[in-house]
Amino acid sequence: MLSYGFDEIITGSLVGKNLCNTYNQPLDDTVAIRVKNPHSEDFSTLRQNLYPSMMEVVKNNFDNGQKNFRLYEIGKTYIQKTEPTEDESGALETRKLIGCIFGNINNSLIVKKQDDFYTLKGVLESLFDKLGLSKRIIYAAFTDNDSKNYEFIHPAQGATISILGKNKETIGFIGKLHPSLSDKLKFNQALYIFEINLEEVISAVNQTVVKYKKLPVYGAVQRDIAFSAPKEITVDELYKAIKKSADKNLFKGAKIFDIYEGENIEKGKKSLAFRITLQDDTKTLTDDVIQAEMAKIRANLEKNIVGLALR
Repeated sequence: MLSYGFDEIITGSLVGKNLCNTYNQPLDDTVAIRVKNPHSEDFSTLRQNLYPSMMEVVKNNFDNGQKNFRLYEIGKTYIQKTEPTEDESGALETRKLIGCIFGNINNSLIVKKQDDFYTLKGVLESLFDKLGLSKRIIYAAFTDNDSKNYEFIHPAQGATISILGKNKETIGFIGKLHPSLSDKLKFNQALYIFEINLEEVISAVNQTVVKYKKLPVYGAVQRDIAFSAPKEITVDELYKAIKKSADKNLFKGAKIFDIYEGENIEKGKKSLAFRITLQDDTKTLTDDVIQAEMAKIRANLEKNIVGLALR
């Protein structure tokens, strides 16, 4: 979050009904955990989400002239999950991540592009990508029921965030602050905000152990192969065909370095050239082995790719 220009905030865990109602996120009394003897009604209940506390910081900064910033917080939320006993409190503590973009921290004479919904979504996508979860994350536009649960978010510019696993699990939301709430707070610019369940995200991350692999002792060799093929055949298809034709113990990769269409090339075809890398981890490759491998690749390409002709 810091690398994307966000500043960290830390807010208190106690909130009150007035604070939550101000920002259109009322407390759920059925699961509320209350302080027995609060000093003030404004600090009488453990927070159930991070949003009201974040909004209080945003409002305070805006009222004091700070209108371009990005904020994030990692904190816990609390709900009464089960009846308390002598051994267990019955409280569920959940670590969450919340972030917002307000105004434009890149506002300069050179960069004039305004931050928007997709700016914030891009930050989240980068975060999930770094954690190796990008293929498991789904963004879905708000349903009518979602709009009721997130009354502080613009219904047409909000989305739930879910993660795929054994079951699809909703882990948070992202969206633009509702215009009516912005008007009430006298904001003259858009606020974009998200909140995700960090416990669910962290538990989904695969913990991997880095393994040491010896550097190859024997050198690699490269050989070029050129051919013409129908225009509709993609480079990816040709690469896969080359890889499938080669010995998996010797094949280390293939890169295309030339594509040509035009004079001296048959109509409807294109000329391509790949550079193939071969390497044996156990011994030096001989010319006989290299030539046999390349001959096998050429023969398989001609056999499996219709319309392919070697050059």
